[in-house]
Amino acid sequence: MPFLVRNLTLDLGEGEELLSKTVCSRFALAPRDLIGLRVVRKGIDARKKPRIRFVYTVELDLADEEGFRRSQLPHPDIDDLPTRQTVAFPHVESEARIVIVGTGPAGLFAALRLTEYGLVPIVIERGKPVEE
Repeated sequence: MPFLVRNLTLDLGEGEELLSKTVCSRFALAPRDLIGLRVVRKGIDARKKPRIRFVYTVELDLADEEGFRRSQLPHPDIDDLPTRQTVAFPHVESEARIVIVGTGPAGLFAALRLTEYGLVPIVIERGKPVEE
């Protein structure tokens, strides 16, 4: 089960490749203990003007999850993440024709979701031609 770690900071000139090193040093982990690291959120802390920093929330996969859990939890910046479940969209059949008016965010999302269910919507846009 992965962990969610908040409030990891890097200076503006530092690259994201240093996040794994930051995690290892902050939680006393060996680099081989860290199986995977994925950036979930990236923000900027500009409260102290001469020292502006990036603030990261990352998802960690570790080799020894139980050992990490015993040594680090409860910690205010660490949470257990439940395992992700993929969403299975049931196949739907319909004789009715579905028409979506507009290719704005809502129209495109509706068309995407309908195609995930196996339906074929018709999308109509009245705006200017793309070439213009």
